[in-house]
Amino acid sequence: MTCVEPAVGKIASLTKLVSTIGDDDFGCALGELFRGICGAEHCTVLHLQPDASEEISTAGAYGPDIARRQIALYLQNQRWQRDPMVAQASKQLDAQPAAVVHTGVSEMPESDFRDILYGRTDICDRVMLCGRTTTGIIGLSLLRTSKAGAFSKEDVDHVQEVSPLLMSIVGKHVGLARQSADMSRPLTSLEDIEACLASPGVPFSRRERQVCARILFGMSSIGIALDLGIGEETVMTYRKRAYGRLGYATQRELILWYLALWNAFHQHRRRMA
Repeated sequence: MTCVEPAVGKIASLTKLVSTIGDDDFGCALGELFRGICGAEHCTVLHLQPDASEEISTAGAYGPDIARRQIALYLQNQRWQRDPMVAQASKQLDAQPAAVVHTGVSEMPESDFRDILYGRTDICDRVMLCGRTTTGIIGLSLLRTSKAGAFSKEDVDHVQEVSPLLMSIVGKHVGLARQSADMSRPLTSLEDIEACLASPGVPFSRRERQVCARILFGMSSIGIALDLGIGEETVMTYRKRAYGRLGYATQRELILWYLALWNAFHQHRRRMA
């Protein structure tokens, strides 16, 4: 028998969840809320897209290493696209903002899911809560082990009741989490920076591009000189030439120009894909 959290406790858990939107603590707060709503032992939020599916947050019964392994298996080779629960939820989303699907692991048609994904971790029951956004499907997977037993009809009804509200909250968190990741990506890979600066229309020579890429990556002039095997004064010369080509005089102007270039570069790549 599931121990359903009193109304006051649910309100407190919901308040805590809202306060963590966009933060690293969101997954734990969401897991705590669903433990109270339906006795879920594990809760994972996934952003599902044909070309770039990813885990947003996870919290629950088994440790982080096992959780990461299972999520990697689920996303590997687009396995999630063969998930019958996602397929069923997707059909429901054509007519409603949120969909809830409940299936026991033993009822899943593919041994790929029964044995590899859930059997190895003693998961016996699963509820899938899905919502659609402009960038893909948000999937919220709720799991229970054999020790806890299956979700009851009352448990699933409780999830159904709160699904529109919670999908709205989770959608907001996913948007903020992706925005945060998108803001950090342009400056965290030297290889990506150089590829972006090699875009058609960028007026840099090869050396100017290498120097500017390392400036954007956060390297000092002496660090750039050592990395490229040139003198520090030569680095300063290439930097001055590059800034002159753009009509800029400061590193701040270079960064703002580059971020605009990055957005245009990746929008073009997405359209081509």
